[in-house]
Amino acid sequence: MMGVAEEEIEAMEAAEADNSLIEIWPENLDSLRLFLGVMTQWRRDTSSGLPTGLDYAGVQAGLKMMRRHVSKRAFEDLQVLESAYVAETRKVAKADQDRQAEIARMGGAR
Repeated sequence: MMGVAEEEIEAMEAAEADNSLIEIWPENLDSLRLFLGVMTQWRRDTSSGLPTGLDYAGVQAGLKMMRRHVSKRAFEDLQVLESAYVAETRKVAKADQDRQAEIARMGGAR
């Protein structure tokens, strides 16, 4: 196919079929890198262990260590990613809890 090796075509088709892959737009890459750079700085609910939000003092320390200045827009993007991550982890935990409850109702059969 127009000078593209068959293996490359297969790899591209496999990547397209893999729903876990996401596309990052170039204008969002810096914000994603910022988020990934401070991912260890979560405050967690003491009973569930689920994240409640980022510890901004820890975020600030992490940014200082990375020698990064963050624009207002980048910080707002970080907060959007933080909110989405918290919501998604809660959704996944709820689904897992519901699945475990269903297994228990069925007598533990899997």
